[in-house]
Amino acid sequence: MLNFFKNKRKLKYIIVSIIIVAIILLSSILFTIISIQTQENDNAVKIAKATEGYSYNNPYTPIGFNHTEGSWNTGYVIKETTTGNEFVWVPVNTSNPLTRSAFTNTFSSKDLSIDDLENSFNNSVLTYGGFYVGRYEAGINSTSSGGNNVGVPVCKQGATVWTGISRDNAKLSAEKMYENNKEVFSSLMNSFAYDTMLTWLKTKNYNVDTDSSSWGNYRDNSNSNGNIQKSGANKNWMANNIYDIAGNVWEWTTENYGSDEKNKKDAVVRGGDALSSGSVLPAGTRDHASPTSTFNYTGFRVLLYRDVNYIEKPSALAIAGGYYHIAYLDSNNILWMWGRNTSGELGMGNTNSPVTKPTLINSGGIKFKEVSLKKYNSVTNSVMCGGFTLAISTDGYLYTWGNNSYGFLGDNYSYGIDKKISKPQKITVKNDKGAEIKFKKISAGFGSSLAIDTSGNIWSWGSNTNYRTGLNKNTGSIKIPTQVTSGIQFNEISAGYDHCMALDASGNLYTWGGGSSCKLCTGNTTNVKVPTKVNTNGMTFKKIATGINYSMAIDKNGELWGCGNNSDGQLGNNSTSQVKTFTKDITNKGIKFKDIFINSKTTFAIDTSGNLWGWGWNNYGQLGNGSSSKSTSPIQILAGIKIKKISAGGHFFIAIADNEDIYTCGYNKYGQLGDGSTTNQNRPIKINLSN
Repeated sequence: MLNFFKNKRKLKYIIVSIIIVAIILLSSILFTIISIQTQENDNAVKIAKATEGYSYNNPYTPIGFNHTEGSWNTGYVIKETTTGNEFVWVPVNTSNPLTRSAFTNTFSSKDLSIDDLENSFNNSVLTYGGFYVGRYEAGINSTSSGGNNVGVPVCKQGATVWTGISRDNAKLSAEKMYENNKEVFSSLMNSFAYDTMLTWLKTKNYNVDTDSSSWGNYRDNSNSNGNIQKSGANKNWMANNIYDIAGNVWEWTTENYGSDEKNKKDAVVRGGDALSSGSVLPAGTRDHASPTSTFNYTGFRVLLYRDVNYIEKPSALAIAGGYYHIAYLDSNNILWMWGRNTSGELGMGNTNSPVTKPTLINSGGIKFKEVSLKKYNSVTNSVMCGGFTLAISTDGYLYTWGNNSYGFLGDNYSYGIDKKISKPQKITVKNDKGAEIKFKKISAGFGSSLAIDTSGNIWSWGSNTNYRTGLNKNTGSIKIPTQVTSGIQFNEISAGYDHCMALDASGNLYTWGGGSSCKLCTGNTTNVKVPTKVNTNGMTFKKIATGINYSMAIDKNGELWGCGNNSDGQLGNNSTSQVKTFTKDITNKGIKFKDIFINSKTTFAIDTSGNLWGWGWNNYGQLGNGSSSKSTSPIQILAGIKIKKISAGGHFFIAIADNEDIYTCGYNKYGQLGDGSTTNQNRPIKINLSN
């Protein structure tokens, strides 16, 4: 009996152990499934973000290319900057659907096998609404025919058409063309692409169903050999242009021919023909030959389409540093923000703070083209401490959010009310005739803001202290954007702590506001009540920047000028003495600059070679040299990395490299460096946008 109970207990332990192991295994399996699903969901979100905004009437432009001419439905041409290769967008929509075998001259559709390109190509077209085709038939840059060479072809005007190439070598050459570009696939034209392209050409009134000899690629019939002409050699025929795609040069495709599934050994060639004998064929004509054979007058066209799994690395359209927050506007006009949010200045619909990583802002579908943040803070007035944000939408309208003291947001709320707006709000601005105003530039200062409308007029709002609004007022505040200038077209503005600068279309300098420390470039400390042209002895400028009691500008030759307070070396002239007059090449280094940004008492500038420099106050290591000591002359930051955009906030900077890497450095109490922490950094760190 005792043994029975002992065995029963053992059995119980065994059963319990089995159950525990089963639970652990099941949990592991469920965790794995959830992890895989989560990863798939994350990837789906990433892909959705990468494809957002692209469609048949809004083509993507691949890395390394620029749009050079045409619109989406009239021949949208992109050109590679390094080689000059040109491709044309073929839109795929309800009026020009993705099709196959719409042109069946010579063969029936049942004789044509579907090639292995179809899936990736079809997915790309469904995702992006179209594809690109080489504008000119693939060729070489020499005067020889090229023969059966295998190499990287060219698709541009002036190249000799590549004839006498086999299908296998044409396929290999096309695939090699952009094998190093991770965004796109290049390949030999497939059947879907060819027929869809011809369908599109028909909408342009090209007679692709009958004789193409009057408009297509052509063979020179003036000699017995019928040699192919150089691309574009005959202006009347416009040889090898996309609109003349199916003329007298036969082109290989990836499709195969044969009525018997076991004997699909021949490759298909496509195109119209105009022989020396005078015979002509429609553009959709098909013929076939061995994939390894070569014969005269046979070339190929390169197909270019986007990889649906490509995760686009956003490029920076604009960046802005505020006193404790940052804005990043990507090339899709989508706004990202992070940092302090106690006044709703991040536009997230709440005042949760801090936000320590870049966060996509849900702006209700509104896209922006300009953004500017309050740059300075107050140590004496708590009402003035909150941050605010200004932005211009892609259709030119003004939006504001954040702290609304002193009319910061321009929405007509009374002076002194600390009303917080935590989501972007449109500010409707009208002229004296009741017409709504659109804007092209904005600049947020300490207590006032500036904007330039599309006609070049300056508008301002906010605190009037020291005449900073430019409206000849020294008390109270302006609660709505109010026109300051007329009759002069302005292109640049910079709102400072209590003074402002502007450049007109000719590069003439204007200043107004508080004149302390000689910061208005006039040589004295007198306040200036309205925008007033500064005498610079004929010198004109292209960039301006305002700090706390100092000003700097880059002239048309790239030389840096400065004046005003210099107690922390912020003028970069190897001194801490005030500079009373506007001084040329103030750093005495002979460096030519192209951009400049100031916040508080630290200056950052990019030279014409893309090198980043900084000088001035450095208490939080914002100069990125590992110390907290001020520098009275320029020191190079991020040596060896080319920088194209710079902005600065309260004792920190954000910089964008040529390769779109994002760097931040300095004060980080509110997570404004975007690295997920609140730890200061005295060396630049690289951060990523959240996906």
